[in-house]
Amino acid sequence: MIPKLFSASEQSFVSNGIGRMHGVTKCKVTEERNGQFALEMTYATNSPHYADLYEGCVIVTSHDDSGDLQPFRIQNIERKTKHAIIKATHDAQTQLAKLPVWPYPSGTKTVAEVMSHLYSVFEAWSDVYPMANMSFGTDVDKSVTYNKALPRFALEFLAGKEGSLVDLLGGGELYYNWRNVSLLSARGADRHIRISYGKNLTDITGETSMGECYTGVYIYYTKDSSIKYAKVYNFDTDSTVTKYMPNIYELDISSDFENEPATEADFLAVANARAAAMEAKKPWLNIYQNISVSWYELSQLSEYSHLPKRSVRLGDYINVYYPAFGIDKKVEVVKTVWDPLRERYDTLELNSMKKSLYDTLTGMMQHQIRRT
Repeated sequence: MIPKLFSASEQSFVSNGIGRMHGVTKCKVTEERNGQFALEMTYATNSPHYADLYEGCVIVTSHDDSGDLQPFRIQNIERKTKHAIIKATHDAQTQLAKLPVWPYPSGTKTVAEVMSHLYSVFEAWSDVYPMANMSFGTDVDKSVTYNKALPRFALEFLAGKEGSLVDLLGGGELYYNWRNVSLLSARGADRHIRISYGKNLTDITGETSMGECYTGVYIYYTKDSSIKYAKVYNFDTDSTVTKYMPNIYELDISSDFENEPATEADFLAVANARAAAMEAKKPWLNIYQNISVSWYELSQLSEYSHLPKRSVRLGDYINVYYPAFGIDKKVEVVKTVWDPLRERYDTLELNSMKKSLYDTLTGMMQHQIRRT
């Protein structure tokens, strides 16, 4: 489809707005699970609406094979001689990233109560910023406990790292639909689609990452910008292999205390509990193999035109078969890159597959031995 351009103040989006953006030479919409939902576009300078482009305008386009349209607010325009490179973020995500949550919830609340609190906060913000008039929902029937205000802005509050709603729940997936934001236990379904080498798989990339593989934690308390108390905890990984690749996580627990700890023992009481909780999650096993695939829908080929179209969305489960990577399993789609101009996916990134640290490092060492 040809994306549509709207003014920054548009709220109804029922027309073509400023107009359709003929002259787009490249457009990609990227959506990650609990991450970015963004558009990047290349637009020729001799295009009819080039002069209408400015930061804050909204581009409406498709984002996956459902055909549903979503709004993306322009954040940045890089103007070159023959074209402009436009970067935009989903409008709901734009508001969440820029507006803080205040007052901050405290105590134990159901997820529904937390989302209702967010609605009240954004209703108040909408008196000043009209696009903050959003709705919030959930299908998660659980409770969380807030005892400290860590994430400040709404996006970090929902799906940041430590202290976010997703972190406290230990799971959940955000779903954006115009100005509605939902936290779902799972947003996808099993599509019973098989992507296979030699059939409908056009490209595959595998990347192993050890960035969050932690073998210990350095916990400290600061006062007047200086460290007053500190302790290093080395996790019992049951493997000597980790000694050859240490990775210590740094954790400031100053905000855990309402008042300064009177003694080091008071500091250690909290630090020991935080270290034990982190060790229980076995962070030394956080090695993942990220798989990205490019594929085509078989029904698009003439010999398979009789087959029904099979759709894939973010959060769905598909089967991937690629013997060279040892893959023959069902995995979740955690990132999509959609091309609105060609109306097809550019790539699908599949759920990270956790691998044993011992197996990974041993394999690396054996590979090195074979090379020598």
